[in-house]
Amino acid sequence: MTINGTQDWHSVEPQATDNTTVRQPTPQYDTLHTWAKDAQLSEVFELTALTFGFSKHFTVIGNLNQELSHPESLEILAAWSNNPLVALLSDLRQAFTDSSDIAIEFPALPHAGNSDQTKKKLRDLGASIEKRHFLLCLIVNPLAIANTEEQYALRRALRIWLIVQALDHAANRRCLSDKRIQKVASFLTQNTHHNNWLIIDKTLERAKRHVALQPFTFDRFTLGVCAAEARFWHNKPKIFRQQDV
Repeated sequence: MTINGTQDWHSVEPQATDNTTVRQPTPQYDTLHTWAKDAQLSEVFELTALTFGFSKHFTVIGNLNQELSHPESLEILAAWSNNPLVALLSDLRQAFTDSSDIAIEFPALPHAGNSDQTKKKLRDLGASIEKRHFLLCLIVNPLAIANTEEQYALRRALRIWLIVQALDHAANRRCLSDKRIQKVASFLTQNTHHNNWLIIDKTLERAKRHVALQPFTFDRFTLGVCAAEARFWHNKPKIFRQQDV
């Protein structure tokens, strides 16, 4: 992969892998790869397939399109468009939306109710949520309802930010299963009333204050999140910058 230009999240080296292609291409993968190649988006499709754990049961693209097509998601993509990976994700989403035959053939995998029920459904289909499919699990699960529209949009921004971080690690560090990203994805994959949201929302509120009136770019959001969690978790176990577990 040669996609570059995203900002490193943290300086600690992740656990890396030498995998650079989907291990066992399926007819579904071949169809989507041909479509992406025709749209001149084969590189970002390959990267997405690798990062999310593409298989015959998990074609990924429908759920990714769903995640990126919410009204607040479109605003986030527009605000972060200077980031190369965000721009490619936006192009991939648009191409999928414009390709009605592909969109019909590869719809989003529906959730199964609450987060535990959805995890069981994914595992029954062969998912390894702890090692390979944590991002897929994150986007199959609907984002928990928040108290305000702004809070909800910040939660969505954090999900998209995490996806971009994972894509960056796969492209530039050849890492498909970063334990830190898995930890945060798991922390975010919770039902509406889970206590995790109190921590997440406080961290995002501090991140928003850090960005203040400056343009809401991907890099500024990254700095805001890192500064906020460092302050919030001072002398406490890190959530967004934890050591490997």
